[in-house]
Amino acid sequence: MTMSQYKSDTLIDELVGDLQPVRPISVTRGLIVAGASLFITFLAAILITGLRWNLAMLAESPVYVIATGSFLLLGLIASLSVVLQSKPRVGADHSGWKWAALMLAILPLAALVSSLDSWRTDFVAASSLDGLGCVMAGTLFGLLTFAALTMWQRKGAPTNPERAGLLTGIASGCFGIAGFSLSCAHADIIHIGIWHTGAVLACALLGRVVVPPLLRW
Repeated sequence: MTMSQYKSDTLIDELVGDLQPVRPISVTRGLIVAGASLFITFLAAILITGLRWNLAMLAESPVYVIATGSFLLLGLIASLSVVLQSKPRVGADHSGWKWAALMLAILPLAALVSSLDSWRTDFVAASSLDGLGCVMAGTLFGLLTFAALTMWQRKGAPTNPERAGLLTGIASGCFGIAGFSLSCAHADIIHIGIWHTGAVLACALLGRVVVPPLLRW
């Protein structure tokens, strides 16, 4: 054995000497984490704030059903993107969530259009403590998903921490406000478009700021 070969072998031994086997990250387990977070969020919202809506009321409130379904759909797509980004692969496309986000952007636009004729009265009515309460409640109920997805990503290797943080916030905000919507007393497009969407934006900003530093190696 030559001296250079001996040094190479020694260097390799030093590099791998402290390595420990780790359990490979599983997309299935990530989806289970996201699904469990959604279930617990809804259960906590019902137990803490109560359940206001029933099937008869839902049939009379199509705006509420469409809006809440949109939040839930975007939350599911965003959480799926988070899970897939934790296990990067060549050629993967994670842009699907953008189309769902554009769809959700219709809500504040619809709120603006609906209030054009009497914007002063409608905006004052929407800008009540109930609206701020929805933003706060949606954010708080989304924290479980926020924490679960962040911990999950720390086990993986997301290549774009900023995007991962943004999607973590969007998913948690959508799940949180969708759960709280079960007890929200307002079903009009102005309230939902301003305040329920506001909860998602607040969580998205939180995720964009807080999560990336936690994911960098």
